[in-house]
Amino acid sequence: MRSSRFSWRAFLISKVSCYDLKGLKQLEFLEKFYAGDIGLRHGLVGYRDGDISGLLENVVYLELRTRGYTVHVGKIDDLKIDFIAERQGERLYIQLAYLLPDVRTIDR
Repeated sequence: MRSSRFSWRAFLISKVSCYDLKGLKQLEFLEKFYAGDIGLRHGLVGYRDGDISGLLENVVYLELRTRGYTVHVGKIDDLKIDFIAERQGERLYIQLAYLLPDVRTIDR
């Protein structure tokens, strides 16, 4: 039987850099961190009912990475973009909202 070598890499926490769309450059600040596993996140910080938006962001980040996207967060002026996802020349801009309580949230 042939032995095979595996490269195991654990991603407990991923750092996602911020991209300024107006200045077309990567920023050294405003990065975000996502847990590699939601269960580990609960173990570290505990479960909080009020953090559904953060959990939703983390799940979408993990799904984008699973589908092979390179992921950044973004900003344009004072507005933030939850995700800029790129794969093979394709670019997606994703803004998440758990609820749409008013017109300002919808417009954003």
